[in-house]
Amino acid sequence: MNRWTRWRKIADRKYSYPVKSYWNGPACYELAIAGPRGGRLKIVYVGETNNLVGRMEEYADRGSHLNKIINKNLF
Repeated sequence: MNRWTRWRKIADRKYSYPVKSYWNGPACYELAIAGPRGGRLKIVYVGETNNLVGRMEEYADRGSHLNKIINKNLF
């Protein structure tokens, strides 16, 4: 079954949001950033994973191999 989901915020500068309710299996995903006051999302990465919950926890809680991409697009 193919189904797109709404955008979800996984982290900001001060907080990592719970991701336990995410699909716990293989998925394609887009990682986007927005300015400090919200606004238009800017997609900075498209990826795939065997475990969406695990991947989102990595991005939100422990940093990411995408730090350079994210920081480049923030400033």
